[in-house]
Amino acid sequence: MKIFILFLLFTTELLFAVGEKSNFEGNKAPLFTLKNDQNRFFFLSKELKNPKKDYLFLSFFTNSCKNCPHEREMVQNLKKKYENFDVIYIAIREGDNDSEPINEFQQKALEIKEKEGLNLILFDFYSVVSKSYDIKSVPRLVIINTKTQIIEKDITGIPENLEKIYQGVVNKSNK
Repeated sequence: MKIFILFLLFTTELLFAVGEKSNFEGNKAPLFTLKNDQNRFFFLSKELKNPKKDYLFLSFFTNSCKNCPHEREMVQNLKKKYENFDVIYIAIREGDNDSEPINEFQQKALEIKEKEGLNLILFDFYSVVSKSYDIKSVPRLVIINTKTQIIEKDITGIPENLEKIYQGVVNKSNK
């Protein structure tokens, strides 16, 4: 019974995410629930209620992406540079191979987490959340504020662009 309820909750949230496709800055961000690297469910709606944080950075990646580690490293460096600006940074591992067994999918993501010192990785096994955000390629960064609005989308790991956008978000937060 417990497994059925979890399955029902998970599939309901996935359907909610798909049905709420929104990909433009200023629009409401699709809410979702995904399993995290500690085998627990992560609820975006709950995380957006964190009073200590103003912004949430969603970083979409795959294991086969060559530029994804570089983008995550740049974001981590920006977090250090602007250490007084508190954001929640979440890496979302997309499914990039339908035939990849789920345990291998998780294991590869955990290796990335350990290697890069990430706080949290979410598993988007079937790329449902990625599709709800209209992510067409990786690496891709989406910035959401606590009012559930998409502030920036389609950010790629170009150093100058990323720093300029990060600085812009910091400036908005300080006003």
